[in-house]
Amino acid sequence: MKNIILSILVVFMFFGCSNNSIDLNNDNVEVFTNHQSEFLVKGMMCERGCTSYLKNKISEFTGVVNCNIDFSVSKLLVDYNNEIVSSDEIIAFVSDLNNGQYSLELLSDKIITSVNTENNLSNSQEDEISVVDFGFQLPNLTHLFTNWL
Repeated sequence: MKNIILSILVVFMFFGCSNNSIDLNNDNVEVFTNHQSEFLVKGMMCERGCTSYLKNKISEFTGVVNCNIDFSVSKLLVDYNNEIVSSDEIIAFVSDLNNGQYSLELLSDKIITSVNTENNLSNSQEDEISVVDFGFQLPNLTHLFTNWL
């Protein structure tokens, strides 16, 4: 029994040591928000799956800076650069997702006059960030021992 536990611990320790390297360098151009549009979303079935799917897909769209979805009222709020993408292009993009399951209806469109530095800093290329983790990570073994007790 001791040999089995010792071998399991050695295996976990071997796989627990990791070299995680995250490169946050983004090759996209710097994008500033100058428009904010609110859409009514149709076709969402579930809060977790649909909202995360739409949010990820819309956030990847070129020119979109920020995207938030409120499932309870089926509203989508998108901050974007109108020189790169328009609200009509966002509507067409979403209607093509998942075989046309989703559709958007434009509720409001406003021009943002003041530059929001929080959004612009997240897409800035002035500083490249590279995170390297050489730390030793102990695996969480609590789930293994809970059934034994």
